[in-house]
Amino acid sequence: MQLSRSKIRQKYWKRQLAHRGRGALGAAFVQLVLTVAPLALPPSLSELVGPSRLAAQDGVSQTPAKANRGESAQSLALGSGMRAGQSGTAAALQNSANMAVRPAYLIESINYYDSSADQWSFGGVVMDSVTARLSAGVSFRGVTGPRDESVRGIDAQLALAYAFIEQFALGVTGRYVLLEDRSDAEGGLALEEAKGFTFDASMRISPLPGLNLVALAYNVLDRSSSLTPRTFGGSVAYSLGGVLTLGGDFLADIDSFSRTQYITGGGLEWMFGGFLPLRAGYRADTGRRAHAITAGIGYVGEMFSIETALRQDVVNSTSARDTMFLLSAAYRVR
Repeated sequence: MQLSRSKIRQKYWKRQLAHRGRGALGAAFVQLVLTVAPLALPPSLSELVGPSRLAAQDGVSQTPAKANRGESAQSLALGSGMRAGQSGTAAALQNSANMAVRPAYLIESINYYDSSADQWSFGGVVMDSVTARLSAGVSFRGVTGPRDESVRGIDAQLALAYAFIEQFALGVTGRYVLLEDRSDAEGGLALEEAKGFTFDASMRISPLPGLNLVALAYNVLDRSSSLTPRTFGGSVAYSLGGVLTLGGDFLADIDSFSRTQYITGGGLEWMFGGFLPLRAGYRADTGRRAHAITAGIGYVGEMFSIETALRQDVVNSTSARDTMFLLSAAYRVR
């Protein structure tokens, strides 16, 4: 028999609190919380607010579903994304204001596996920053995995950017998500879900040749889900002759935990010989107490490219050490 959503969440809280409890005193504390919490919250709020919104007071004692966003070979291999240094389809997915940095018309297939949610992601991106002054990118991906054990759903984006001058650009991305995470659910109902429209925004300033400063805002329209948390921050990157690029990011997740948590890191990209991208990076996630190293390599030709990327947790205090592996192939129209 399927359980109601409130029952599922009650079981979730009970498991989390019981883990912290010790002996009879811990069990009594658990029972007290489960008795008082439903009385302290209005019924409507109890139904709408998920476990991630009711995290324990220390902000990091329980682990909500991880934000689910499309990745590219460039973004995944460069630690926290090095978003100010992104170009092409990576920019269309995570920093639309950068789409015109290296003008291109690309069609790319992107596929990857994420062990943290036991999920596979299949999809693609079409980006054009050549035909008109207004750059545009359309992306779609399907997310799947073992039924009742993973994240499943769809994620579609439309990214637009306008470079007013070479040194200044604005970007906005409309996003429709239909995602649910059943990895910890009981009774066949989703433990965490995100449904509906939201949008991202970005601004790029390039005060010096090769230097990009970017302001970022993700999921500005709140969907009340840790799969699509409101996240704000910035990024800086410096490119030396388009051959060597170094940069970093600072992002603040204001929704997934009871207090704001941060994702920081950066990466280094070396375009060896003009056709072989070598990438490496580091990523830290304070909410999940995780530290990861990343790397990537590929071949970028005049018409075709193929790239791979890997992210591996070296420390993760809240769950198993996660692994993400990505493979992409692109065709350059012009």
